[in-house]
Amino acid sequence: MKKILVAASMFMSLVYQVSYGQTYMKIHKNNGSTLEIPVNTIDSVTYSTISSNLVNSKGNISIDLSHKFGMMNEQTLAIGKPVVHPMKGDTMTFSKFKYFISNVKFKNADGMYWTEGESYHLVDLAKPESLNLSFKDLPAGTYTQMEYTMGVDSARNVSGAQTGALSTTNDMYWSWKSGYIMLKAEGTYLDTAKQKMFTFHLGGFSGVNNIVTKRTMVFEGATALTVTKDQTSTVGVEVNPGLLWHSAPSVKEVNMIHMPGAAAKLMALGDGGLGFFANPMYSFKVKSVK
Repeated sequence: MKKILVAASMFMSLVYQVSYGQTYMKIHKNNGSTLEIPVNTIDSVTYSTISSNLVNSKGNISIDLSHKFGMMNEQTLAIGKPVVHPMKGDTMTFSKFKYFISNVKFKNADGMYWTEGESYHLVDLAKPESLNLSFKDLPAGTYTQMEYTMGVDSARNVSGAQTGALSTTNDMYWSWKSGYIMLKAEGTYLDTAKQKMFTFHLGGFSGVNNIVTKRTMVFEGATALTVTKDQTSTVGVEVNPGLLWHSAPSVKEVNMIHMPGAAAKLMALGDGGLGFFANPMYSFKVKSVK
């Protein structure tokens, strides 16, 4: 159990919320982010005005994504560059590769969460600036993990026209019924010396064909993550989209998916949760922290 000291200048309101059988105290800060603390770990709460130097001890985290194709014979994945799938043997050249990461929050060594406000990121291989996920004004300290969602949560799928990463101008939205395209991969593949096209638009946010997946990225050992006042800690993460085809058929057998369904689910999640959206070890791998 721990005692919690809440600085008066840091929060707007306190909310108690039950999530997955656990009750959390949520501290809504004036910068739009949220701290979440499991209630069963709290011994007492003290409200106090403390030194502005302590309140303002904040730093930043940058998640830098580098995309590789394959786990063993890694190839850099870039728009317009041919790559060979290590299991299927398909030679593929991507003209588009985009996907959503959302609902990001960081857990510190005390079990407290910093939650990003309006947390929706569209990663687009054609836009280098989107490969850097920037999080600002986290309280200084040690962070043990990042929790996030692959895709867009169900509530925002049915919320109509939106802005930012969720704007329909990003060409990642089907309709209010089908929701967002969680991942889009387009390009060409080589089939008997001829170039043919592939188009994979993966989605589904409810029911048996839901592909929205909650993930956890752990920081430990050589990749321990510490946020320091006025500094940016950079986490290098290697991403392996080749996992999309580890369970799904060769692109020569299936070269198009345009709607939610069993085929999209198999491609995103894979057999036994080993696909790109769900693989706990190889789809998003922490390589460095500095």
